[in-house]
Amino acid sequence: GWEGYFVRTGHVNEALYEDLPFRSSPRCLELGFVERSRIPALMALATVVVQPGNADPFNAYRLPAKIPEYLMMARPLIMGRTNIAAELQAQGAARIVDSMNAISLAQALRELLADPSAARQMGQRGRDLALARFAAARVTPALLAFYQQCL
Repeated sequence: GWEGYFVRTGHVNEALYEDLPFRSSPRCLELGFVERSRIPALMALATVVVQPGNADPFNAYRLPAKIPEYLMMARPLIMGRTNIAAELQAQGAARIVDSMNAISLAQALRELLADPSAARQMGQRGRDLALARFAAARVTPALLAFYQQCL
């Protein structure tokens, strides 16, 4: 099976990830850029999802597009203390690490994998939050009002 594998997609600037070595190994599969149409099938295989990135000016005010998708999958999410992390942590919808490094990631994974029931509950809280926060019925009127204000 695929248990115990770390699968990563996307382009990597290794300088941004402290001591996380993103390179293929017996337990780390680096897929690189993957066509968008293939991403849902890959994400469906995940037991835990990880959004890398630490608190810095770049990550402070952006919401990675994968975050709503990860939450909708109802999988436990690990991410750094940046952008939407405080809201997710307050709702018990993600495991937030102070620094996205190998030790923090391993500890967070160990905690989530040691208690599958709690991990499933975290994933469900994440999905509930995504439905409430990112659903089209909620976002569209706010975006329309913003555009009208700008005009």
